[in-house]
Amino acid sequence: MPGLGVTALSGPEALLLCLLSGLVSAETGCAMAAPNKEQFKNDASSPLNGGINDSTTSIVVDTGSVFPSSGNFRVIIDMEIMICTARSTNTLTVQRGKEGTSAASHSDDAKVTHIVTQASLLQLLRDNLPFADSTHPIMNSLTDIGGATLTGSSFTWVNQGGASFTDQNGCIYLEAPAAAGENIRLLKKAAPSTPYSIIAAFVPNFTINGATGQPSGGVCFRESSTGKIYSLVMEIINDKQPHYACHKYTDHDTLTVTVKSHEWVAPLLPYWLKIRDDGTNTVFFISHNGINFIQVRSESRTAFMLGGADEVGFYINLFGQNDISNGLELVHWHEEA
Repeated sequence: MPGLGVTALSGPEALLLCLLSGLVSAETGCAMAAPNKEQFKNDASSPLNGGINDSTTSIVVDTGSVFPSSGNFRVIIDMEIMICTARSTNTLTVQRGKEGTSAASHSDDAKVTHIVTQASLLQLLRDNLPFADSTHPIMNSLTDIGGATLTGSSFTWVNQGGASFTDQNGCIYLEAPAAAGENIRLLKKAAPSTPYSIIAAFVPNFTINGATGQPSGGVCFRESSTGKIYSLVMEIINDKQPHYACHKYTDHDTLTVTVKSHEWVAPLLPYWLKIRDDGTNTVFFISHNGINFIQVRSESRTAFMLGGADEVGFYINLFGQNDISNGLELVHWHEEA
């Protein structure tokens, strides 16, 4: 992974790290050159030392030392954006006509300026967060169906009691006091128009009270007119392997039935959960990485609720954990059609 060395490792561990960081070909297992990460430097600008045509890929500037010592970084000359993949003293090796611009001729003394672009910021994310691209979920990201950022105040409480939330680093940390029985502390908001899906990821901060504590937390549908809740959660049952479960609640402290519950060998935190209301059915999914989801439950959206859910949310329930508070951090929330 970015920033991790593999020289101290050998065998499968080293291969895994190399695959994650792009240092080894997944097809051949052969070593490959590590791609250059995006580089940045303040106040980097220098005139061209000699004019160039629209195909030149090695350009000379008056003062190369003002730029990053190596690639990759972006420069603009007139209206053309280039990616500099290497620098040797005053010579920049560049790729021409990037990010929708066209390669063109440029005159001697034209200003060469290092810039930050949308593509460079996205590349910075990809360099440092292995899952930050268009096909992977980004951590510390909570957005609604329109792409607006969500915070704790975007939700309203159901049965708050002594629970509280804290906005921190793009996440929402939910903490609830100890409770002897079913006692859901829920943050909810209006559901998008069907069809929609919600992908959510959680990091639990659970403790277990011997063989009686059963803390849980996750994402849910709610029907405002009846108070019914239909949830998909990760829970710990009597000191055992974490489970995923689908629970139906008549209200915030009355469990109707658990319709699905199995031990879940999710290898890494966070736990990824997905619920979908397609206008006909409510569907529930689990995932180890937020990309590959397994469907675990589906039924008519009115089988339990009278008219179907009109609210969605997330909660923590400290059933049986009656001697200490527990926490749950929402680290990803994404609504999509």
